Amino acid sequence: MASASRDVLIVTGAARDLPWVPGIAYATRCAEAPTLWRPTLLQPDVPADLLARSLHRSHAREPLLLWAEPATVVPLDRQQRVSPELLARIAERWQAT
Repeated sequence: MASASRDVLIVTGAARDLPWVPGIAYATRCAEAPTLWRPTLLQPDVPADLLARSLHRSHAREPLLLWAEPATVVPLDRQQRVSPELLARIAERWQAT
């Protein structure tokens, strides 16, 4: 499954199915706040459940990916199956901005 924001492309799937490639960053669901996803190498410096509640109030969607670089919050509730058509639509949107 995939979705994109203005700055990032997000591809989700089982860990065994994702490529482990240098330069790609990975995210995981927070054990303490299952509706919050975060980069695997970063730990929030505030309690994850409080952070998730605060983000939900601001975005009113779940789950949310909290990304560090570039700093962004991406809703993950509208992911679509990866296809050439989806990737072309994402590329068109990125080129238009």
